[in-house]
Amino acid sequence: MNLFSQCARWKEKLALKPEDLSVAEQEALAAHLKTCTSCRQAREDYLFFASALKRLPAPSVQPIPRISLLLEQHSQQLKYEDTPVRRSTQSFADIQSRINHPNVHPTQRWQRVFPFLAVACILFGVMLLGNFYLAATNLASQVGIAVTTYRQHTDFVSAVAWSPDGQYVASASWDDTVQVWKAKSGELISVYHGHAKVVDTVAWSPDGRHIASGSWDHTVQVWDAFTGQTLLTYRGHTLGVTTLAWSPDGHDIASGSDSIVRVWTAYTGQTLLTYDNHKELVSTLAWSPDGNKIVSGGHDDFVQVWDAHTGFTYLNHPYTISDPVDSLAWSPDGKKIAAGGRDATVQVWDATTGQRLLTYYGHSKEVTSVAWSPDGSKIASGSYDTTVQVWDAHTGQTLLSYRGHNNVVDAVAWSPNGKKIASGGEDHSVQVWNVEPGP
Repeated sequence: MNLFSQCARWKEKLALKPEDLSVAEQEALAAHLKTCTSCRQAREDYLFFASALKRLPAPSVQPIPRISLLLEQHSQQLKYEDTPVRRSTQSFADIQSRINHPNVHPTQRWQRVFPFLAVACILFGVMLLGNFYLAATNLASQVGIAVTTYRQHTDFVSAVAWSPDGQYVASASWDDTVQVWKAKSGELISVYHGHAKVVDTVAWSPDGRHIASGSWDHTVQVWDAFTGQTLLTYRGHTLGVTTLAWSPDGHDIASGSDSIVRVWTAYTGQTLLTYDNHKELVSTLAWSPDGNKIVSGGHDDFVQVWDAHTGFTYLNHPYTISDPVDSLAWSPDGKKIAAGGRDATVQVWDATTGQRLLTYYGHSKEVTSVAWSPDGSKIASGSYDTTVQVWDAHTGQTLLSYRGHNNVVDAVAWSPNGKKIASGGEDHSVQVWNVEPGP
């Protein structure tokens, strides 16, 4: 089958939602989109416009209810005055005056209508001004609107993390720094200069006091989030540190470098466990919500779930597209794992069996980052296509496409209350934007 006939086959299905297609159709469509630029662009346009239509606000300007009623009543009054009965009660002088001045009657009509029109114009103007004011003041609470854009990095933003109280964001960059700033205003709080090379990963401690950052200088450093004072430098890795995560109880840190994941005590640097089952670079890892397991993945095309205390491997899951895994996220209930990679999809599968439950096809290029909403209902994913997609974790339906970046989106993170997302990218910016209305 040539490309033209394939395009004709998919013409009517490009606009359908993922859940309207069978699993076989989803996979066939994904394969076709890889080779057909025009269909891929059409698919992306359909998803964008569907998302945009959902975000349109309800009409804010309402019609003035009484003007038409007043004009109708006035018209009835004029008709009443011109009826034979009414005319019969008018004096001879009034009749004579109308005969001698035939233009008096139309002028009187305009004089009577003019006050109503003036009042209507004034009321309409006041309503317009009020709605402009409301639109301006409520702009920051609209879905998909950036409330803060932070631009103080001078190179790619590689990772972002929220403080547990949702007040601050830490952003790591290829400019060799980690910067801490207020999420609402963008006010800079501290800049950490402890690393000698690119900072590729960052995580906030569960108690909100400290930050761990990993760098291409082969170290993980733990430091005070607000003073920048270094508390500990972990030197267990022999190559650049590409990923790290703090255990849910705050006691331990897991960090990945080359084909090794190390688990160590956060405030002493004592190595507790070395996990070496991967054959190539480990690019991503995450702790299970209960702190008992770790999932890790990378360039060997496998996702592995293992015991955080013993290293016992529970699951060695092949990433079915045979592409490197760039990002992993554990669902808040610990039952599912989302994985994003270079095939432009996000797969959701059972954390125990590895059974694939859902595949999301909303991106057109490599997926660099995934994050589960705190309530488990949504997933956010960032991509080389410069978008962040927010979608239903159960159905795969696209809920929102955020297009605020003009280059690759390398990092996404949900605020603790689930209403905002911080996304960072290769345009050197971090953008905080609303997923739901409200502060």
